[in-house]
Amino acid sequence: FSPVIARLFSPEEFGVYAMIAAMIAVFSNISSLRYDTTVMLPIKDEDSAKLVSVSFFTAFLFSILVLILLLSTFSFFKGFYLKNGIQSILFIVPFATWVVSFHKPINFWLSRFKKYKLIAFGKTFQGFAIAILTVSFGLLSVKEGLVLGYIGGWVLFVL
Repeated sequence: FSPVIARLFSPEEFGVYAMIAAMIAVFSNISSLRYDTTVMLPIKDEDSAKLVSVSFFTAFLFSILVLILLLSTFSFFKGFYLKNGIQSILFIVPFATWVVSFHKPINFWLSRFKKYKLIAFGKTFQGFAIAILTVSFGLLSVKEGLVLGYIGGWVLFVL
Protein backbone atom coordinates (compact mmCIF):
# COMPACT_ATOMS: atom_id res chain seq x y z
CA PHE A 1 0.00 0.00 0.00
CA SER A 2 2.94 2.37 0.58
CA PRO A 3 3.55 3.27 -3.09
CA VAL A 4 -0.15 4.03 -3.54
CA ILE A 5 -0.29 6.14 -0.37
CA ALA A 6 2.83 8.05 -1.41
CA ARG A 7 1.11 9.12 -4.62
CA LEU A 8 -2.18 10.04 -3.00
CA PHE A 9 -0.80 12.49 -0.43
CA SER A 10 1.58 15.43 -0.64
CA PRO A 11 4.78 15.81 1.40
CA GLU A 12 3.01 18.49 3.46
CA GLU A 13 0.26 16.03 4.36
CA PHE A 14 2.90 13.51 5.43
CA GLY A 15 4.44 16.23 7.60
CA VAL A 16 1.09 16.93 9.27
CA TYR A 17 0.61 13.21 9.79
CA ALA A 18 4.07 12.89 11.37
CA MET A 19 3.43 15.77 13.78
CA ILE A 20 0.00 14.49 14.83
CA ALA A 21 1.19 10.87 15.12
CA ALA A 22 4.14 11.99 17.27
CA MET A 23 1.83 13.94 19.58
CA ILE A 24 -0.50 10.94 19.89
CA ALA A 25 2.42 8.59 20.57
CA VAL A 26 3.88 10.75 23.31
CA PHE A 27 0.55 11.49 24.98
CA SER A 28 -0.71 7.90 24.81
CA ASN A 29 2.46 6.57 26.44
CA ILE A 30 2.03 8.99 29.34
CA SER A 31 -1.75 8.81 29.62
CA SER A 32 -2.20 5.60 31.60
CA LEU A 33 0.51 6.57 34.10
CA ARG A 34 2.11 3.18 33.35
CA TYR A 35 -0.67 1.26 35.07
CA ASP A 36 -0.92 -0.75 31.86
CA THR A 37 2.47 -2.36 32.52
CA THR A 38 1.30 -3.72 35.88
CA VAL A 39 -1.56 -5.78 34.46
CA MET A 40 0.56 -8.93 34.37
CA LEU A 41 1.75 -8.69 38.00
CA PRO A 42 -1.24 -9.51 40.26
CA ILE A 43 -1.93 -13.08 41.21
CA LYS A 44 -5.72 -12.65 41.08
CA ASP A 45 -7.41 -11.89 37.78
CA GLU A 46 -9.80 -9.53 39.56
CA ASP A 47 -6.90 -7.35 40.69
CA SER A 48 -5.51 -7.35 37.19
CA ALA A 49 -8.91 -6.35 35.79
CA LYS A 50 -8.98 -3.44 38.24
CA LEU A 51 -5.60 -2.27 36.93
CA VAL A 52 -6.95 -2.37 33.38
CA SER A 53 -9.90 -0.23 34.51
CA VAL A 54 -7.59 2.21 36.29
CA SER A 55 -5.46 2.42 33.17
CA PHE A 56 -8.51 3.22 31.02
CA PHE A 57 -9.75 5.80 33.51
CA THR A 58 -6.41 7.59 33.80
CA ALA A 59 -6.15 7.62 30.01
CA PHE A 60 -9.57 9.25 29.83
CA LEU A 61 -8.63 11.90 32.39
CA PHE A 62 -5.33 12.55 30.65
CA SER A 63 -7.12 12.97 27.31
CA ILE A 64 -9.36 15.61 28.88
CA LEU A 65 -6.22 17.31 30.20
CA VAL A 66 -4.72 17.27 26.69
CA LEU A 67 -7.91 18.85 25.32
CA ILE A 68 -7.77 21.59 27.97
CA LEU A 69 -4.10 22.15 27.19
CA LEU A 70 -4.78 22.45 23.45
CA LEU A 71 -7.71 24.80 24.01
CA SER A 72 -5.79 27.02 26.40
CA THR A 73 -2.67 27.29 24.23
CA PHE A 74 -4.35 27.41 20.82
CA SER A 75 -4.27 31.19 20.49
CA PHE A 76 -0.61 31.28 21.57
CA PHE A 77 0.47 28.64 19.02
CA LYS A 78 -2.07 29.57 16.32
CA GLY A 79 0.60 30.86 13.93
CA PHE A 80 2.56 27.62 14.27
CA TYR A 81 -0.55 25.52 13.68
CA LEU A 82 -1.57 27.56 10.64
CA LYS A 83 1.94 27.52 9.19
CA ASN A 84 2.15 23.74 9.51
CA GLY A 85 -1.43 23.04 8.43
CA ILE A 86 -2.51 21.13 11.51
CA GLN A 87 -5.16 23.51 12.84
CA SER A 88 -8.00 21.58 11.16
CA ILE A 89 -7.06 18.21 12.65
CA LEU A 90 -5.41 19.24 15.93
CA PHE A 91 -8.40 18.69 18.19
CA ILE A 92 -8.66 15.02 17.25
CA VAL A 93 -5.45 14.43 19.26
CA PRO A 94 -7.19 14.04 22.67
CA PHE A 95 -9.66 11.49 21.28
CA ALA A 96 -6.88 9.63 19.47
CA THR A 97 -4.74 9.66 22.61
CA TRP A 98 -7.58 8.05 24.52
CA VAL A 99 -8.18 5.40 21.85
CA VAL A 100 -4.50 4.53 21.38
CA SER A 101 -4.09 4.32 25.17
CA PHE A 102 -6.40 1.30 25.19
CA HIS A 103 -3.87 -0.76 23.24
CA LYS A 104 -1.35 -1.57 25.96
CA PRO A 105 -3.67 -2.63 28.78
CA ILE A 106 -5.63 -4.78 26.34
CA ASN A 107 -2.39 -6.31 25.07
CA PHE A 108 -1.15 -7.06 28.58
CA TRP A 109 -4.55 -8.46 29.56
CA LEU A 110 -4.57 -10.80 26.57
CA SER A 111 -0.94 -11.76 27.22
CA ARG A 112 -1.87 -12.64 30.79
CA PHE A 113 -4.17 -15.33 29.38
CA LYS A 114 -1.74 -16.34 26.62
CA LYS A 115 -4.06 -15.15 23.82
CA TYR A 116 -1.15 -14.51 21.47
CA LYS A 117 -3.02 -15.47 18.30
CA LEU A 118 -5.71 -12.94 19.13
CA ILE A 119 -3.06 -10.25 19.69
CA ALA A 120 -1.43 -11.11 16.36
CA PHE A 121 -4.78 -11.10 14.56
CA GLY A 122 -5.66 -7.73 16.08
CA LYS A 123 -2.39 -6.14 15.04
CA THR A 124 -2.69 -7.58 11.51
CA PHE A 125 -6.28 -6.35 11.26
CA GLN A 126 -5.21 -2.93 12.50
CA GLY A 127 -2.48 -2.69 9.86
CA PHE A 128 -4.89 -3.60 7.08
CA ALA A 129 -7.54 -1.23 8.43
CA ILE A 130 -5.07 1.67 8.52
CA ALA A 131 -3.91 0.94 4.98
CA ILE A 132 -7.40 0.51 3.51
CA LEU A 133 -8.81 3.58 5.30
CA THR A 134 -5.82 5.71 4.31
CA VAL A 135 -6.05 4.69 0.65
CA SER A 136 -9.81 5.23 0.69
CA PHE A 137 -9.45 8.72 2.15
CA GLY A 138 -6.72 9.44 -0.39
CA LEU A 139 -8.92 8.36 -3.30
CA LEU A 140 -11.68 10.60 -1.92
CA SER A 141 -9.13 13.47 -1.77
CA VAL A 142 -9.56 13.98 1.97
CA LYS A 143 -6.67 16.25 2.95
CA GLU A 144 -6.36 14.79 6.46
CA GLY A 145 -6.72 11.22 5.15
CA LEU A 146 -3.40 10.00 6.53
CA VAL A 147 -4.32 11.06 10.05
CA LEU A 148 -7.92 9.87 9.78
CA GLY A 149 -6.82 6.51 8.38
CA TYR A 150 -4.32 6.08 11.23
CA ILE A 151 -6.86 6.94 13.90
CA GLY A 152 -9.60 4.90 12.20
CA GLY A 153 -7.35 1.85 12.23
CA TRP A 154 -6.77 2.29 15.96
CA VAL A 155 -10.49 2.70 16.61
CA LEU A 156 -11.27 -0.52 14.71
CA PHE A 157 -8.46 -2.32 16.56
CA VAL A 158 -9.82 -1.30 19.97
CA LEU A 159 -13.38 -2.28 19.08
